Amino acid sequence: MIFRAWWMFYMVDAPILSFGWSERNLYAFISMESFSCVIALYFMTSKGTLKRFEQGIGMLKKMRINPYYEKYDEYSALRKKTFLLKVPIPIFFIGCSGFLVYKKLVIFGSDSQSSWYYYVDAGIMILCAYVNFIYLPVHGIMQNALAREFHVFNEELKNASESKELVNHQILQKFADRQVKLFEITNRITERLHGFMSSAPFLTFTALANVTYLVTNLREGVPTYYYVCMIGMMICCIIISSNLLYPAAFVQEAYLPYHGGSRPKKSISESGDPNFFCEQKKY
Repeated sequence: MIFRAWWMFYMVDAPILSFGWSERNLYAFISMESFSCVIALYFMTSKGTLKRFEQGIGMLKKMRINPYYEKYDEYSALRKKTFLLKVPIPIFFIGCSGFLVYKKLVIFGSDSQSSWYYYVDAGIMILCAYVNFIYLPVHGIMQNALAREFHVFNEELKNASESKELVNHQILQKFADRQVKLFEITNRITERLHGFMSSAPFLTFTALANVTYLVTNLREGVPTYYYVCMIGMMICCIIISSNLLYPAAFVQEAYLPYHGGSRPKKSISESGDPNFFCEQKKY
């Protein structure tokens, strides 16, 4: 993937703002974004991040007052939606590479020639499609699961506050323990994604800017099949950027109701237990 990005930037000649210039930038930035996904997958698997996350979510579910909420524990609709939204990625990634192999081109909009590169490029493009198709659903479902646990925590905390149960030290302590566990898992995911989240969305948005310029301004002379694939690549960039940013935002959004107003301040102050305030300040 890094090799492909290097080849596009340094071995492909194309006038600035031409079709070839936008095309090579698109492929280069998509390759770099896919490499970021590879790094994230490596940490997720080899470092046991996914396993620890599943154990942490299981622990949080055991700490609930009500062990099951259909609204938050049913994932079939989410999985189906996630799968369907990722289907365009392999279709259009492979469609673009297939066209270039068939025409024996490095890229369509450049005169740069090679007797072998388009075969390598096709393999890398398929790998990019596979990595995004595998990583993005896992990333989205993990973040969504954590956001759902925040929602459950918020609802149960609010109900306990309204029923004056938090004056009981033991009940309050259970909520404090859950809060600590929630932030432990959140911090662990944030640490794992810090470098990735600072680079991958930027790379995807850069690819999106190039392909959008290409699609909206450079239609003339482009075969219909390849132009449709470029439109598909624009859709894929939108899907990828959305899946990189929105799931993490869901977690923050789920935390805001607790942070902004549903904390039972009066009950906590009456209990004399500082754990909620201390742990929130710590995390």
